[in-house]
Amino acid sequence: MRRALIACPACERQVSDKAPTCPQCGHPIAAAYTAPAPQPAVAPPAVQQVHTHSTTQEVGSFEKGFGTAAGMGCGYLAVFGLLAVGTVILIMMAAKD
Repeated sequence: MRRALIACPACERQVSDKAPTCPQCGHPIAAAYTAPAPQPAVAPPAVQQVHTHSTTQEVGSFEKGFGTAAGMGCGYLAVFGLLAVGTVILIMMAAKD
């Protein structure tokens, strides 16, 4: 059990909350002191499932896939990049003939 220092109601000296009386002035402490009620633990927010085009993403988590806007943008960029490279290769091959 943890001990806390509190101010004596009579002389304001720091006293253990477990002390029966204040060592300075003799004022009763343990009977007069009531510990604050413990605060209930706050539950984390519920995880929500979001269904996108082809993947499921958890909202509020760090798991991001191709279902996010940034992931889809990178996917489209990669596809168009490969198409551009393929087109350039085909043009170069046709120019050799």
